[in-house]
Amino acid sequence: MEKVKLVKEVAEVFEKAKLNYEERDIIRRAASGGFPLEYKRLNGVLPETIVKAYYFGYEVETPEEIVKEMFDNYKNLGEIGRHVVIAIRKTLNAYNIKINGIN
Repeated sequence: MEKVKLVKEVAEVFEKAKLNYEERDIIRRAASGGFPLEYKRLNGVLPETIVKAYYFGYEVETPEEIVKEMFDNYKNLGEIGRHVVIAIRKTLNAYNIKINGIN
């Protein structure tokens, strides 16, 4: 199995949970969506992603990867997708951010 991707904020909370909970508690809470408020970012993560992160590790997904994935998801979705793609490009260009495959 390969490592899963987690956004930075989720990875930070996940590491904190690993320090404060035993493995079985993390998995149980992931399955039930029962993390307390302090760990609420984990409640929105698929249980299988948390299990894989625990057993196989994870990589922190960069903002560029997130934007590129969003761009790729929208670029073939017709008229609405075209407008989203234009907005992504304009935003990146306005902030002088270059992402391969987008601008």
